[in-house]
Amino acid sequence: MKMLKDGLKGRATQLIATKFKLARIKKVSSIGRGWLAILGLCFSLCSLSGQPKAKKVQFEAEAALSYIRDLAADSMLGRRSGHPGGEAGAEYIAARFKEWGVEPAGENGTYFQTFTVDLNQVEEGVVLELMTTKVRRSFYYGEDWRVQAYSGSAHGTAEIVFVGYGLRDEKANYDDYAGLEVKGKWVLFASNLPSSLADKFGEAASLTRRVRWAQERGAKGALIFRREEPQPAAPARGVRLGLSREVYRPDFAIISIETRVVDALFRDLLTDLRYLFQEIERQQKPMSFTTGAKAFISVAARWEEKKPTKNVLGKITGSDPVLKNEYVIIGAHMDHLGVDPLGEVMNGANDNASGTAVVMEIARVLKLNQVKPKRTIVFGLWAAEEMGLLGSRYFADHPLVPIEKTVAYLNMDMVGHGSGNVNFRGIYYGPEVWEVIKAKLPKEILDYVRPGRGGPGGSDHSSFLAKGVPGFSINTEGYHFKYHQANDVVELIKPELLKKTGELVLAAANILANEKGDFFPPQRLERYHFRYQTLINFKFEPSVQVLEGHKDAQDSHVDLQLVRVSPPQGATGDALRVELVRQLMGVAEGVKKTNLVLFTGASELQGAMNQGKTTLLPGLRGIDVLKGEPRWADVLAKQGLYFILEEAAAFLTEGKISDEGKNILQAINQAGLLLLINRAQDDQIKEILNYAIKPIGIIAKELPGKETLELIREKGAVFGLEASSGAEPAAYVQKLLEARQALGSDNLFIVNGPCLWEKEGQDLVFQIIAELFKAKVESGELGNLLSGNFLRLLSRARGETASGPR
Repeated sequence: MKMLKDGLKGRATQLIATKFKLARIKKVSSIGRGWLAILGLCFSLCSLSGQPKAKKVQFEAEAALSYIRDLAADSMLGRRSGHPGGEAGAEYIAARFKEWGVEPAGENGTYFQTFTVDLNQVEEGVVLELMTTKVRRSFYYGEDWRVQAYSGSAHGTAEIVFVGYGLRDEKANYDDYAGLEVKGKWVLFASNLPSSLADKFGEAASLTRRVRWAQERGAKGALIFRREEPQPAAPARGVRLGLSREVYRPDFAIISIETRVVDALFRDLLTDLRYLFQEIERQQKPMSFTTGAKAFISVAARWEEKKPTKNVLGKITGSDPVLKNEYVIIGAHMDHLGVDPLGEVMNGANDNASGTAVVMEIARVLKLNQVKPKRTIVFGLWAAEEMGLLGSRYFADHPLVPIEKTVAYLNMDMVGHGSGNVNFRGIYYGPEVWEVIKAKLPKEILDYVRPGRGGPGGSDHSSFLAKGVPGFSINTEGYHFKYHQANDVVELIKPELLKKTGELVLAAANILANEKGDFFPPQRLERYHFRYQTLINFKFEPSVQVLEGHKDAQDSHVDLQLVRVSPPQGATGDALRVELVRQLMGVAEGVKKTNLVLFTGASELQGAMNQGKTTLLPGLRGIDVLKGEPRWADVLAKQGLYFILEEAAAFLTEGKISDEGKNILQAINQAGLLLLINRAQDDQIKEILNYAIKPIGIIAKELPGKETLELIREKGAVFGLEASSGAEPAAYVQKLLEARQALGSDNLFIVNGPCLWEKEGQDLVFQIIAELFKAKVESGELGNLLSGNFLRLLSRARGETASGPR
């Protein structure tokens, strides 16, 4: 071999000499080209003396497709976590990791992280048939109805009894079951209460408590539906009623049904469902009755606790002695829905064997190319996502690598269908990370990437966002058909989309694993919540000023802006009222020319937030417009007014509420306007609360006395503690916690003094969030304090169905 190498080198030297002699008689302009040729030949010949360079392994769509074919096979039984199919899927992935040389990153040197899940097991052969005086009709499982968590079994025909909302409360002297015999029958009731009843019954209004009442009265089972809010196509497959373990009874069925099933029942009855609910709310009394219709239901279900399941984890350890202790995690959920009660295997090719396969192929490519990233790359395949993100949440709560040293999490969920582009959502919550990725992504990849604001919800990136880790949700753009259906099969997967997704995530992971810089700004968790939580700007700005000054606002920190309609000075009487109506109409027209949105409800607010848009909530300062004409409260409400801010003294004469004050207060309440009382002393607050017929808001910089706080709570009012300009965050939070102790966390909200459009206001709210986390306030309660309690107060004042914060 040495002689061969020496010979090749000698041959290369002769050729170079010949080339050099030829080059000397060429024109000067050709010398550069000659030297390039010489050097190229030299390089190529010299390379013959060593081993040939290995060809770089590329991301292969067909390889990823083969993993999907295996994972989505009928033999995998739908990969349900806690079942043999889920176990088989995890073992399959771990075997591939081992084959490729991917290092284990699980517990005790394995590829696994084990935890337990509780689950309902529903056997094959479910049936629901409705029998009225005119028809007998069967309904489809998974489309029209579904067995809920903690359901037991039931079999047979029984009468259906309508029990409204299924409420019973002795203190309130209210009983939806009064005078009815429901033993051995199906009880039918709505899950979502109007706020007037939710507030009235408190804990008795919880769905768990209402199911328990049905059980205690001897009902055979509960048929539960959502009132007046049709659910999306095939909704029963995704609905979770949020019941607790205490409702499980082996012989009591809990079934969610769609509105079309309820409509089929009431079609042959001499009453109307909407009318019944209107009367329940208007009269505040039950409208329950025995329907005369029957249902045949057959369900064999059992609740199984602490079933073992496991995440699969592999890694490529970083090569840098310092940066190897930082992590980039690539992940996807590997589980699906198992075998449905009709006996069909839910293959889950797109959801989410596709994402799982892309993670696996990225791991194979990186390992076979012997890539040595500076940071450690972790591959996570999560169990129990379909049960509520349980696998990724367990990892985030019990991390096997330091979560505080995780640069980013890249999540793939459903990447096998679509139009050809790839969504990359989460840039609002990890802007610095996205800028690094975007700057170095090849143009041919960047051209098909569709960056989006993103945020928690829908998949496993949420578990990482909740820990302050920038989490990105990656899926293919377009309609994902056959979602949660038995025919989500490998034949529908588009290999070219797997390749596009894989090349994007492979490139992004390489960039993050090797980029210099500090990816760990201080207070990451607090920064996330400042962006995630719904923030209300209580700095009451004129509508015209907001429309003009913030018309191009996008991805601001202000989610809901209170604005006031401000008629010209000196306007009185009807001229004043007409001008207010004109201004309200002007706000509605003005937002059409901006990035702003006009408030119409909590769900629309959430939709605007998902688009990075600020929503405007129009209100009025003062009650002068209602003096002499209280009925104008109703007119203004119908034109888009939502609240009135006024000082307590405006309703009072010599410390007592005046007759005119009573009339105006009543008119405001009856019109569904929220009254916010500002700058009130304790005796003034008490006076107004005693005459208010709807919940109101009290805003102050200091806490009222103990008796006043008790009355606020008793009357269902909500107290807003204002954080003034220059306030010390720690001292403010201390007062807030004192108020919480007196009022409870549901009757309290945070009011910013400085404007949230400006740095002072943003910094103050951010530091308040940080102080609340120091005080161990949970994320859900934080959301209520920042916005949820105020939005519910607004909803209750309007008499709408209660809705909570996100």
